[in-house]
Amino acid sequence: TLNGADFVDTGFSFEYTAPLRVVSVSSALGPEEGGTAVTVAGGDFLAAREGIVCEFGSQAYRVAAEWVSRSTVVCRAPAHAPGEVVLRVSNNGQQFFPVAGESEGSEAARFSYHSRVSLSGVLPASGSVLGGTWLSVSGIGFLNSSWLSCRVGGKAVSAEYVSGEEVRCQAPGQARSGNVSVEVSNNGRDFSSGGPWFEYVEELSVGEVSPRSGPASGGTVVSVRGTGFTLASSSGASRGSVWCDFGGVRAPAVVSNDTELTCESPSHEAGLVPLS
Repeated sequence: TLNGADFVDTGFSFEYTAPLRVVSVSSALGPEEGGTAVTVAGGDFLAAREGIVCEFGSQAYRVAAEWVSRSTVVCRAPAHAPGEVVLRVSNNGQQFFPVAGESEGSEAARFSYHSRVSLSGVLPASGSVLGGTWLSVSGIGFLNSSWLSCRVGGKAVSAEYVSGEEVRCQAPGQARSGNVSVEVSNNGRDFSSGGPWFEYVEELSVGEVSPRSGPASGGTVVSVRGTGFTLASSSGASRGSVWCDFGGVRAPAVVSNDTELTCESPSHEAGLVPLS
C-alpha cells in the first residue's frame, strides 16, 4: 500500500517458521584451509527459497548449506584462522540459531579450526605389499585427536599420536608393488597433500642359508639365497638398508643380486637363535 488503506495482493506468501532445532554436528574439527563437510542434524530445516546458510563464528564466514532433508543439512567449512568458533544455522540468511548446547559451551556447539598439516618425511621408506610395516611420519600440525589417521596409497588407517611433529601408523596391504603417497588427517576426513612417498616391495622369500653355525664371537659371513633381494635393496639401497636379524640382534646385509645376499653374524651368547 502507498496510503495505508489500499493494499495490493502480491501473489506471494510469507511463512512463519518455528526456531531451528540443531541436535548434533558430525565433525567439530577441520583444517584452517577449510573444506570440511559438516553434517548438521536437527529439525525444521526448510528447502527455503532463500537457501539455508551456516555461519562459522561471524558474518564474514557464512556459507550456503546443502539441504538434505528437513532434519539434515551439510555445510562446507570456509577457510578460517586456527581457533574455535560457534556454528549457527539460518533458514533465511538473517536469523541464525545457535546449535544445541551453545549456552553451556557444549563441544557440539562449536567448530575448531586447526593449523595446516604439513609432512616432511616417513621412515622406513619401504615395506612389504603384505602390509604391517610401522611408519614414523614426521611433519607439523598433528593433534592428539581420536580421529587422527594416516592414508597410505589411498587406504586410511588409524594413527598413534607421538607429538605435534610425529605420528605412527601401520601400513595397510596393497595389491601391487610401487610408490604411494602418505597423508595424515587430524579429523579422519581432510588429509594433507604433497606428502612423502612410501614404496611397497614384493615379499622376500628365503630358500637357503649357509653356513648355519658360527662362533659366539661373531664374524661368520652368512650367505642367504632366495628371491626379491634386488627389489628390496633398490628401495633405499645401499649397505644398511637391508638387514639380517640373528635372534634379535641386527646386522647389515650386502645384496649381491636378486637371489643372494650376505650378512656377517654379530656376537651373541652360545645357543640356537632364529635367523630372519
